[in-house]
Amino acid sequence: MLKKCSIDCSCPRTSLGWLGLSGEVRATEDRASIESVTVRLLDGSHLSIDDVALVADCTGTTQAGLKWLKSAGFNVPQDIRSSYHANISYVTVYFTVPPELGVRLPIPAALQSTASVYIYLPHDDAQSLIVSLSNVDNNMMQLIFLDTYGHDLPRTGAEVLSFVTGIRGCKKPIPSWFIEVIELLCEHGNPSFDAVKIPPQSFVRYHSLATGDLPSNFIAMGDAFLQLNPIHGQGFSKAVMNGMALNSFLHAVTSNSGVTSLPRDFAARYFKNSRHTMNALWDGTRLHDYGTRLCVPMDGESKDIGRFARWFEGKLISASTKDEEVASALWHVRHMFASERVFLAPTVLWKILTTRSLF
Repeated sequence: MLKKCSIDCSCPRTSLGWLGLSGEVRATEDRASIESVTVRLLDGSHLSIDDVALVADCTGTTQAGLKWLKSAGFNVPQDIRSSYHANISYVTVYFTVPPELGVRLPIPAALQSTASVYIYLPHDDAQSLIVSLSNVDNNMMQLIFLDTYGHDLPRTGAEVLSFVTGIRGCKKPIPSWFIEVIELLCEHGNPSFDAVKIPPQSFVRYHSLATGDLPSNFIAMGDAFLQLNPIHGQGFSKAVMNGMALNSFLHAVTSNSGVTSLPRDFAARYFKNSRHTMNALWDGTRLHDYGTRLCVPMDGESKDIGRFARWFEGKLISASTKDEEVASALWHVRHMFASERVFLAPTVLWKILTTRSLF
């Protein structure tokens, strides 16, 4: 995506819009910035736009910005993009739950008003399958099957119940009330299915490029430079952080009156500002995924990497089910309100290490 914006609202560059980008971007003679792009309009026609102020790659998992920069002659090493394949597939089943059906569901009273009704996690390496039932808006419930072990996930209502009752690998069996809930939902909840195969995870390390190798007016946001495993639920927060960083830097630039272009180090500062957070997200989710059977690691790495991190993660999750302080620390880190250093607080660390692991 291309965003052409004004750095100074009094200057002629006042065009603002989001357009699908097609073709090539063209650099200035000194390779300091991108001066023009070719965009594809909604009617399919193409238009060249000159004197652009800012190009934002919002192409998601396509990560097209890397191709744009290379085609424009910028010095972008091939190994700047790392990837691994978690080999994850999941199926989401949506149920319509009108009040008359809701009162029939034998959900324990303590769970009826919670967003997450029930989650199954395997307690050993026999399989890597997650089942989750949640309350969502508009009288709907959502059942998710997530698999990293190559199972054939259910695609019909009849397959759902047999699949759930056939699950093994939990220290405690799936409760009978949950089976009854699924049976009623499949029979009366008009189930609809959405199957997804998650593409490989990837990280374009723009922050590793020197200032002179990046065009000053190029940035990437969200999945366009860091695509995480979505089961961790951090993609939206990551994109919001990118937006906040962009907003902050643009305000800093425009605080000086008369500025009509971005400074030479704008892009480098944008990427370097979030490098610690982005690296932590990439490392944390990657090392977790290396614990699954079918995960294909990054080039040059093996799945043995991160064994201690996965052991600690199991202890952390176990402790969070027993103690509110640990649960709060985990919640704040997962939602990127705090760094992982909160786990090193003496009381939190002691509780994590002394709690018996569920896994």
